[in-house]
Amino acid sequence: MKKLLLASVAASGLAFAAAPAHADIDLELGGYFKGYGVYVSQDESAGNSVNNFDIVRDTELHVGGETTLDNGLTVGAHVEFKVDGEDGSAGNDESYAYFSGNWGRVNFGNEDGAGYLLQVAAPSADSNLDGIRQYVQPFNYGIMGTPAGLTTAVTAGGLDYDMDIAGKTDKITYLSPIFSGFQVGLSYSPDTDA
Repeated sequence: MKKLLLASVAASGLAFAAAPAHADIDLELGGYFKGYGVYVSQDESAGNSVNNFDIVRDTELHVGGETTLDNGLTVGAHVEFKVDGEDGSAGNDESYAYFSGNWGRVNFGNEDGAGYLLQVAAPSADSNLDGIRQYVQPFNYGIMGTPAGLTTAVTAGGLDYDMDIAGKTDKITYLSPIFSGFQVGLSYSPDTDA
């Protein structure tokens, strides 16, 4: 019994001695909720009904962590969950790991590409209303149908220019260090249907 007690005390001491090794890990828990009452007055095409008033919301939960290793390499991970599904469900919005140093940064996973990450836009009062990636669209894209020359109908996501050809898919992205305010990036997505 004494040997078991002594082994337990020794194991506890080792656990406390190992704790400082984890002290440099920065963890984050965050997110946001944005809710809107929206009124739209719009002519509708034949056979399509349009809601004049709607309540819409955009809610996300963010979880991440980051640490810098002894060799100077910074490693981390970031996950974003959409938590406002119509049926009460939650889904993964983005999830990726990253590595960075004085040579730049590499992201690996499901995220927007370099074209989105490096864009510059005018300031907005509320990014969901007048930003690059609008959640509340200025008109109902869903009733537009298929414009001439397009092979598929315009979706509720609209005609925003923020999405690169692969959107949020599994990809590898490299972002260079910033030199005199200038930065370049490159993304590769093996399959846009991922």
